[in-house]
Amino acid sequence: MSACRRMTSRAGFTLIEMMVSLAVSSVLLLAMGSVMVLAARAIPDQDNRGARALEAARALEMIADDVAYAEELRFDPRMKVVVADRTGDGTQEVVMYAVDADKILTASWRDPTDRAVPLVDNVASCDFKSENDGTVLTAVTVTLTLADMPAEPFERRIALVNRPAP
Repeated sequence: MSACRRMTSRAGFTLIEMMVSLAVSSVLLLAMGSVMVLAARAIPDQDNRGARALEAARALEMIADDVAYAEELRFDPRMKVVVADRTGDGTQEVVMYAVDADKILTASWRDPTDRAVPLVDNVASCDFKSENDGTVLTAVTVTLTLADMPAEPFERRIALVNRPAP
């Protein structure tokens, strides 16, 4: 063998190659973790005030849609809305809106014994007020107050045309 040794190829990575690959992997993992945190913050939380406000607005919109097409309205502690046949069975649809004992605004169809569908929970109060000019019902105002947002009641006034007063 000569004084100059031949370099033989060795299997494996050098220390510098390992350090560079570790640094690149760390940066990629941190970037993916940041994306996951941002995505988790973007998903609405049910305890979030914005999500609660949206839930209340949806409930008021549902009530407003039913009231706008109502053929008959009745108010007692709950609101009873009778609308034209929407299911094709030839009978009028009856929708009852009320706050139950668990402070949940619910809607039930047909009769009060049907299973009620929860619309908004943790409701402090839900008031239904009718406005009339003596003989004709002119508007219905629904005010929904959530227990966790008492200073910010949600209100929806639904104007009606040519309806007999209840």
